Amino acid sequence: MRTYLYCLRTDRAGPPDGLTGVDDAMVHAVHAAGLIAWVSDVADGIKPTVDRVRAHDAVCAAALAGGETPLPIRFGQTFPDDAAVVVELAARAAVLRPRLARIAGCVELRVVMPRDSLRASHEEPIAGARAPDAASAGSDASREADGPGTAFLKRLSRRGREDLARAVGCEEVRDAVSSAAKSLIVGQQPCESARGISFFPVLIRRAEVDAFRSAIAEILRSQGIPLSVLGPFAPYSFAGDA
Repeated sequence: MRTYLYCLRTDRAGPPDGLTGVDDAMVHAVHAAGLIAWVSDVADGIKPTVDRVRAHDAVCAAALAGGETPLPIRFGQTFPDDAAVVVELAARAAVLRPRLARIAGCVELRVVMPRDSLRASHEEPIAGARAPDAASAGSDASREADGPGTAFLKRLSRRGREDLARAVGCEEVRDAVSSAAKSLIVGQQPCESARGISFFPVLIRRAEVDAFRSAIAEILRSQGIPLSVLGPFAPYSFAGDA
């Protein structure tokens, strides 16, 4: 058996009674260098599955619900035993403490928007690109004359332009959010895309989550883009390489 690490904190709050993690193992606390690690026992060679990732996140969510904001650890970090966790945390305490200080009292929220809504609002030609005309667009006959390789390359080019437009649109929304909620945002990360949505994480003080949601609602009304805010979450996006 090995020791699996979920999150770190500096207060004395331990796992709730009966809390289980990966593979239904009981979660317990390990103390090292003034840090508290929430851990459990796992079998050797732990591999990621949907259930295990959800279990990992559930432990971090439980840590967030009670006491200070934890520093979530990325999935899959294991050690030979609890003693090895103590040694590792003591060696990295000088790096981990500033990260815990940065997220103290904060949570992660994710501002989400459908990717298609971004494309629709950014269909203007990209600067420097030639506007389509009869010669560049080609007639139906010329398109039919394209071989399969040429048609494939054209599809890739069109898809690339659409992806770029979405990325630009998301960053513009992020800038608008930054301007409207500047005093509420402790930190933020660049846009990401997955499963048909674009989103970006923000670090917000717990007491100001409702104020941030209100600011987003005002941006939604003014920009006409369907934004939503997910969370709060443990601040995975602001944990560095933990």
